[in-house]
Amino acid sequence: MIRQKLLGTAFASADLLFEVDGAGVITFAIGSARGTPFSDATELLGRPWTALFRPKDKEALAAILRGTRTGERRGPMPMGLAPVDGQACPASLSVFRLPERADESLSCSITLRGQSDSEDAAELVPAE
Repeated sequence: MIRQKLLGTAFASADLLFEVDGAGVITFAIGSARGTPFSDATELLGRPWTALFRPKDKEALAAILRGTRTGERRGPMPMGLAPVDGQACPASLSVFRLPERADESLSCSITLRGQSDSEDAAELVPAE
């Protein structure tokens, strides 16, 4: 029951959940890979996490991987996903380094951001 609640809560704010090891290789992925060059989250396993993002974000991703301390959460940070058919999908990346983990893995989530995204919740409520 708790697992289902945690997954439901996680996907309320994310499209893709994944984990990378200390070298930036994706070791776990679940959710939607839409907006990326990959058709399924399972295709991400064993790939560098930089494959998800625009090439120009490679240095920023390296800094995030190196610089996120144990127990620290970063994000959401605006990023562009790797282009598909010449179009890069805007997204937000959030990361967290779990204190309970002895390794250097980083828990990550991607939320797609489209032109319909609104900063004002009142715009989302239908007029009566």
